[in-house]
Amino acid sequence: MKFDDFIIGVYRLAILRVLKIMPGREANCRVIHRGLKARGHNISLDVVKTQVTWLGEQTAVETTSFDDGSGDYLIAKLTQRGADYLDGTTSIPGIADPFEA
Repeated sequence: MKFDDFIIGVYRLAILRVLKIMPGREANCRVIHRGLKARGHNISLDVVKTQVTWLGEQTAVETTSFDDGSGDYLIAKLTQRGADYLDGTTSIPGIADPFEA
């Protein structure tokens, strides 16, 4: 595995972990971005949005987007599949192992 792929997998896992602790298991990408920074992941908001979109394609999160006039928002909500991944009861290739990362 290339190092870049490993790091992206860690980012994806961190996003799921941030969502797991949020009220309602959902947050917009700006909140997720702050949560990742607080955990030492210094990545751009654009990278967060890209990875949230990818997680949505894998059905680990549900995504909703809207524009309130001040900018686009992408909201992610942890799905049962995403929660099962964090618990180790399902696998999703491309996300770091929750028990090793």
